[in-house]
Amino acid sequence: MRTVFLCWVSLMGSWLPTLTLADQIITPFQAKLTVSAEKTFDFTPVYSVTTPAKGREAGLGLRIHYNSKALQFKTVSKVFAYGVQPISNVMEDSADEDNDPLTDRYILIAWADVAAQWPGVDVLPLQLLSVQFQPLASFTGTTIIRTSA
Repeated sequence: MRTVFLCWVSLMGSWLPTLTLADQIITPFQAKLTVSAEKTFDFTPVYSVTTPAKGREAGLGLRIHYNSKALQFKTVSKVFAYGVQPISNVMEDSADEDNDPLTDRYILIAWADVAAQWPGVDVLPLQLLSVQFQPLASFTGTTIIRTSA
């Protein structure tokens, strides 16, 4: 049995200068999953803001961290298209951006809007994308997927 905990992060302000300083929040669509050996699963970060409620920002830069000794990154799909930038390859988390030494890899995805109208929708919360992972056959136990900005 493999258990995956999906954590959230609160982002204070946006990553680009903007007139509106909202608290941007990323939460997982599901907080905990139990997955079978070698079966893929999706991590879906959900975007919301606390203040102001409209969500008109200059964008978001999001890292999705995971333990490469437990999980294999497979693919990204269902990406919210407005303002999306090229998605990075898997990167080594040598700077420990999420303050978790067990999550040693991440992918980076960013959205930007110079007019500070991102995400450009009035309906929040918003599912940003789906990131597919697969537990390694050799892994048993619990691991965590984290986000940082």
